[in-house]
Amino acid sequence: MGRAWRQQAGTLLIIFMVLVAATAVYGASSNAGRHLPGALMGLVLYSFLAWRIWRYRSSGARDALLVFSALGMLLLIRAVFRWSPDLLRASGLFTAQFVLLLSPAIRRHVRAKPSR
Repeated sequence: MGRAWRQQAGTLLIIFMVLVAATAVYGASSNAGRHLPGALMGLVLYSFLAWRIWRYRSSGARDALLVFSALGMLLLIRAVFRWSPDLLRASGLFTAQFVLLLSPAIRRHVRAKPSR
């Protein structure tokens, strides 16, 4: 895992997308399907931005995902003040996504010159 953290941006982006899918499924199932369209739209948006990071080394896409994940981590503050295990689990998923985006492998992948 240490080598992947430092060198394998593709693997980390795959793990990131698995966490995004888990978050969408968790959000849709915990709200009894009320927010299913929103969860699917979020999944599509995150997928598109992760693809942009991988294909075009887009720092803008990475920054957007960092902002979205950070907003999700704000659920942790809400969960602390209004004790809710559901919010704690959701904020844990968002925190894991945020940490993956900060990895040296993804940062280096985005900053590298695209090969043409």
